[in-house]
Amino acid sequence: MATLKITSRSDRSPEEELLQPAEAKLQAVNGRATTYTLDASTVRWFALKVEKRLADGGVTKRNLIGTVVTFTPGGPGSAYARKGHDFITTSVKLRYVTDGWRLVSAEKASRRSDSNELLHIRISEAAQNDMLRRTFEDITVHTAAA
Repeated sequence: MATLKITSRSDRSPEEELLQPAEAKLQAVNGRATTYTLDASTVRWFALKVEKRLADGGVTKRNLIGTVVTFTPGGPGSAYARKGHDFITTSVKLRYVTDGWRLVSAEKASRRSDSNELLHIRISEAAQNDMLRRTFEDITVHTAAA
């Protein structure tokens, strides 16, 4: 598991040694390609975006542990698709552990040019309960009178 350590959303300037293992893994997957690929700083930005989305939904830091995110970017668009080309991109899988995000895997993915991004977030039952609690905190349920 390559290290992509992000301790919090406020950690805006991580030390380079924390991103180097992830960058090395992503460079090995991407090869010489630079277009439609992911680098460590982009993956870090994406991890922070997912963390913020879950935190805004009410998930506590403790219940973020075990969250698994799989992400594959979308295609360049329909104009590119008219030429009948597929494109190669990078698909990543991240896991949240006690002290931040970790890059679990990175691989090449072939996608249609007009495809949307793929995002799958798997959370724990405790995180789901946090989100439900936040969603319904100002709502009361009543039964209809017969």
